Amino acid sequence: MAIVVETGSGSSTADSYVSVADVQAGFDAMLSPPTQWATLTTAKKEAACKEATRILDRYVATYMGGYAGDQVNPGVQALGHGRENVTHPDTELELTASALMRYVREATIEIVRRLIASDLTKEPTRGLRSVKAGEVEVEFDTEQYVGAQEVPDEALKVIAPFTLNAAVRSSGGRIIRV
Repeated sequence: MAIVVETGSGSSTADSYVSVADVQAGFDAMLSPPTQWATLTTAKKEAACKEATRILDRYVATYMGGYAGDQVNPGVQALGHGRENVTHPDTELELTASALMRYVREATIEIVRRLIASDLTKEPTRGLRSVKAGEVEVEFDTEQYVGAQEVPDEALKVIAPFTLNAAVRSSGGRIIRV
């Protein structure tokens, strides 16, 4: 099934922030584009676009307080964007919903890049090497935390200024607890 791309209009049927062509154009602009993209079928590329969109929306809602501004079509739109009443943090100028989509597309393309290289939805391990049931035995790796980060730092840096969580925005995508 074809992708329905959100343009900033608050579509009730959109299922992706990027088209396959958007991702291809983004990869073409990279110094080191992922080689895996060319080997995927169109259906797999579309699935990656849709999954990256879901990952971005879920992450922003869960860890960043949601997107800044107001939905263009509250209660109707299928995705977190289009948004209105959003100001750019550097210029303090209000962005149109379609202008804001530039940043959303850029973040989504970064997630697609990581998604095709590794499974970002996989449950990360925490260094567990083995478990034994009889005479309970647990063995841990001595290495640091192992697992994929759900949203790459590159994507967080692009989208964070347009979310509600000021602590995440000001730290460039990471909350540091001391």
